[in-house]
Amino acid sequence: MNDNLEEAYSQFAVYGTTNLHPIAAVFMLCMAGLVMFGSRSRAILGVLLVCVFMPAMQRIVVGGLDFSMIRIIMLVAWARVLARQEYRGFSPGRFDLLFVLWTASLATIFVLRTGNVVNRLGASFDALTLFFIFRVLLRRREEVFTLVRQLAVITIVLGVFLAYEMATRHNVFHIFGSAPRLAVIRNAKVRAMGPFSHPIMSGTFGAGLVPLFIAALRGTKKSRKRFGFAIAFAIVIAVASGSTGPLITLMVGLVGWGLWPLRRQMRAILGAGVVMALFVHVIREKPIWHLIGRLGSVAGGTGWHRYRLIDAFINNFGQWALLGISDTASWGWGLQDTTNYYIRQGTYGGFLTFVMFLVLLGSSFSRLRRIRFATERAEGPKSLWTQLCWGFSVVLAAHCVSFISTSYFGQMEFFLFILFAMIPSLARFRRPAGVPAGPRQSARPVPQASPA
Repeated sequence: MNDNLEEAYSQFAVYGTTNLHPIAAVFMLCMAGLVMFGSRSRAILGVLLVCVFMPAMQRIVVGGLDFSMIRIIMLVAWARVLARQEYRGFSPGRFDLLFVLWTASLATIFVLRTGNVVNRLGASFDALTLFFIFRVLLRRREEVFTLVRQLAVITIVLGVFLAYEMATRHNVFHIFGSAPRLAVIRNAKVRAMGPFSHPIMSGTFGAGLVPLFIAALRGTKKSRKRFGFAIAFAIVIAVASGSTGPLITLMVGLVGWGLWPLRRQMRAILGAGVVMALFVHVIREKPIWHLIGRLGSVAGGTGWHRYRLIDAFINNFGQWALLGISDTASWGWGLQDTTNYYIRQGTYGGFLTFVMFLVLLGSSFSRLRRIRFATERAEGPKSLWTQLCWGFSVVLAAHCVSFISTSYFGQMEFFLFILFAMIPSLARFRRPAGVPAGPRQSARPVPQASPA
């Protein structure tokens, strides 16, 4: 049996209509209470749980406006932040400005081209609200580690559901109206997706967390069993997706950790890689991105589609550079499916948004590098914070590779926003004099790895 995703979803709930399962309603009430009245770390846990386990089709429509469960929990989180004045002591920096400019550029150019204000305002609200909620609630680097510990538990639970789906084809989350009851099969492989919007999104979520859990495993004495199980189940999630993209993301993460001994020479290595890529591009008859098609032939997947899409994106620069483009079907057969997150920046928001996204990525890597240098000088290469900084860098690099073959949406795009918010929070949060620390947090002292 070889199912088609579009056919599989045809019987389910559609956007623009209220769709709220009783289980989802009870779950949301519990999470809203946790976010509103719990400690900061528990509030973050509540948002994470909704991001992962509440499918996008669970929503309430009021006056033509869609309020998904994640949007509702973000409103609750902002109500908490304002009621407790937890925004005090937060000073936005250049990185925050870059994120705002990227979001604003995408929204402005999209609206100028399409006139669809409501759609873009909703997407911009999701991005900015989620980003700044985590920027405000993650005040100290210890709380970043608490979040990583929470993600480990969430990954283990999600991994159990996806392992069951891979074994039986039964998706227990189909009751929420956003997934088929039986998992889709392609090329004799079950494509498990759980509560996510697509198997590739669920697989990328698991694969992208592996480098972070490796960092936590290497940097702590305690909780090693937790992170060991989290790594195992994250790999299960990637494999259960039945997709090549998540496996490539996983491999990039493992290679990134393999480069740990060479971390001081990374600039030279990357520079040499760029020079080699330019050399290959010049001497080959085909452009260097043609190798993506060749890789697809070897590893499976749709590498040729990715190659043709990148080629058309470059050759049709004039069509999208100013205000983006609404339909890329004229670029070639099947190219209306822009399965590339970099290309999506250009087609949605023009060349300006495309450049802003690259600047945001570059700033993320630069900030992580500076924080890692500082922590390594102060605490040594085996400290948790040095390991985590490298782990975050590897996670970001893995996603940068994944962007080439996947256009993030739904829960996976939400976690990209959260990843961007976590990066500056690795530096210590400075609370001004006179601002209370607030209620005691549940984050416990973080154990350090003993020197060898």
